[in-house]
Amino acid sequence: MKKMLMTIAIAASVLTCHAGEIVLTAGDKAANYGFNFDNGQEFPGATGKMSVDADGSLKIEGDFTKGGAYVTVMKKVEGDISEISFQVKFPDSKFIVFRAVDSGGQAHQFKLKLTPSADWQTVTFNMSSYLADKAKSPEASKVMKYEPMGGAKDGTWHGPAKKFCFYLNKGNLESKLPVAWFKDVKLISK
Repeated sequence: MKKMLMTIAIAASVLTCHAGEIVLTAGDKAANYGFNFDNGQEFPGATGKMSVDADGSLKIEGDFTKGGAYVTVMKKVEGDISEISFQVKFPDSKFIVFRAVDSGGQAHQFKLKLTPSADWQTVTFNMSSYLADKAKSPEASKVMKYEPMGGAKDGTWHGPAKKFCFYLNKGNLESKLPVAWFKDVKLISK
């Protein structure tokens, strides 16, 4: 009986976690939590790297001294998204760019405002609210720019999610050697 109750409790916690949120910065630190790095080869010159710091944060470094436009880290995901939440430390920027790619291949790219600071900031963004009513959404004040790319290009979410990415873009950065840290990255479903 005790073993059966333990099995039910474990199964319930897995189902709750899977149905409610996907934590992207959990798992194998040595494998960078399953993220892959890309230096945006279509705009030659950018280099960089990613790693996991001792505190468990995902660290992304870009080098734009020889050109390029962006570096990115991306992770394949399976599940629906209504909200995105993460902590970020990005001293060289007043914004952060991320993409959520839906099942139809449409990339929903958001450029969100950050407070200029060398400290950790918590970002919570209700993507469902924003996509439902763009400029009238309570989330509109956080968005510097939204761009749907690929797929249907209709600005409508066609779940579930297939990929999630963070970008360090050369434009508007104080440094040509930006560094950003991310932790507690969560994709939350309804």
